[in-house]
Amino acid sequence: MLWIVLSGFIVALLLPRIMAVVPRMNNILWIALPAALCTYFATRIPGIISGEVIRESVSWVPSLGVNFSFVLDGLSLLFAVMITGIGTLVFIYTHAYMHGHKELDRFYAYLSFFMASMLGLVLSDNLFLMFVFWELTSISSFFLIGFNNKEEASRKSALTALAVTGIGGMGLLAAAVIVNTVAGTTDLEGLYAFGNLIQDSP
Repeated sequence: MLWIVLSGFIVALLLPRIMAVVPRMNNILWIALPAALCTYFATRIPGIISGEVIRESVSWVPSLGVNFSFVLDGLSLLFAVMITGIGTLVFIYTHAYMHGHKELDRFYAYLSFFMASMLGLVLSDNLFLMFVFWELTSISSFFLIGFNNKEEASRKSALTALAVTGIGGMGLLAAAVIVNTVAGTTDLEGLYAFGNLIQDSP
């Protein structure tokens, strides 16, 4: 699942450069990513419905017990399908609504960045990892809202959104630190095994 999440960031970084070489394939290649991801998650529905839970963990900061831990269960799959499905429709709508815009590739890149950040957020199985993707979501939404940066209203709205989500991110980080202090872990899978340990902690 790590590469699924990273794919959106990779596409956001590389595809604008590829488009400069093959502009005729522009919209097709952009739309292909969310459509392919939506198809992948849709194929996982039967297994998840039958009770399957997919977990993946890659070492990141072992000294702090923080890993790239992802989980695909019923709830995360629901959000993943929504993100990629609605994302596909947004990409298609953007092609029609902003057709001919000279900076369309930049907007597509922001959309891919936002979609990847959201996927990372809902698939995360670690509180600190959730914080990282929350902040990436905040940054990408700032870019999207402030896309028309020549307009004062757009810049103001982008800064307001960044401030609100930034404050929320600090709250999430503080919660992760407190939870780690009490339970000794920030992995959601591990926290479930502690029952009411956090609630009962003074």
